[in-house]
Amino acid sequence: MNRFIHALPVAAGLCFFACLSHTASADDITAPAASTAAAPSTVTMPAPAAASSTSVQLGEIKVETQRLNRARDTLNPETGTTSYHFDTQTIAALPQGANAPLQDVLLQAPGVAQDSFGQLHVRGDHADIQYRINGIIIPEFISGFGDTLGSRFISKLDFLTGALPAQYGYRTAGIVNITTYQGADLDGGSVDLYGGSHATFQPSLEYGGNDGALDYYGTATYFQSDLGIESPIAGNPGHDDTEQTRGFGYLSYLLNPDMRLSVMLGHSLGNFQLPDNPDQQPAFTLNGRSTFDSSQVNETQRELNDYGIVSLQVSEEKLDYQVALFSRYSSVTFNPDPIADLMFNGVAAQIYRRNIDTGVQADASYAWDPANT
Repeated sequence: MNRFIHALPVAAGLCFFACLSHTASADDITAPAASTAAAPSTVTMPAPAAASSTSVQLGEIKVETQRLNRARDTLNPETGTTSYHFDTQTIAALPQGANAPLQDVLLQAPGVAQDSFGQLHVRGDHADIQYRINGIIIPEFISGFGDTLGSRFISKLDFLTGALPAQYGYRTAGIVNITTYQGADLDGGSVDLYGGSHATFQPSLEYGGNDGALDYYGTATYFQSDLGIESPIAGNPGHDDTEQTRGFGYLSYLLNPDMRLSVMLGHSLGNFQLPDNPDQQPAFTLNGRSTFDSSQVNETQRELNDYGIVSLQVSEEKLDYQVALFSRYSSVTFNPDPIADLMFNGVAAQIYRRNIDTGVQADASYAWDPANT
């Protein structure tokens, strides 16, 4: 067992760009007009007072949430970058729609390629992609075969390449910034069933809503197929099954119109059979045995990834900032076929890798004047 701790430093940077915006506040929407003539009309409205109060409150909460979302976008500038944006309509137009792996979504951007193990290369740079959810860094997972994040919970995806602002740091070949769905976007539940060739079976469900200042959203997916990893032969190797589960949950609470506390939790678990290559001859003899049917090799790999994020976002008149605590656990276990591995490779070993990553991220922007931030 090999364990190592990777500490992610807090990255900070400054950017300078022109901006001009107007942000609506609760006062802009709910404050009554200064008119004495309007007062009697408001008092004698025929609708029940309780229903009117509820309607205004829900609307106000939704407006404040959208205002905070726009303020959060200012913490992730795109100055100097080449950016590609994918919204729900773009993802829905893909052959698999929301069932498409995240890698397949990113492959629609120029300069992105995928190798036979499912790992992405951006402009020839390998394993140098930074993933963010709602602007918060998700430390990279131990490389594997599975789709760790999925695309079902994505409301918007911004993919940035080129000359990145200094604040991004860490991984710089490409920035994948995911904006998640919120409960108010769904306001209910849905169930989806997807399947097809190679015994593919993928049910998914999601549910979301809001209750006053509380907003909640969750989704879960199960995936199975008999083509989990790219086959080394033209046909089905007969030993390539996979089972994968993914889940994501989001909670946010408006402490006041200018402050939001959010919690995000994610999970993925993948079990893979490693495909066999028939008609191979052993290179070694084991206990007098010199033959082994290479189509019967039984090797498997298990990949587990869990992450959690707690963030506090504040948006005042000119100052916007977000502070987040994140933690990620990632592990990969390879289980060999001892006899086959000894005869074909001369060595057989069970390999276990584990990585725990915890850190703090802080981002802030200040509108110096209407033209500078």
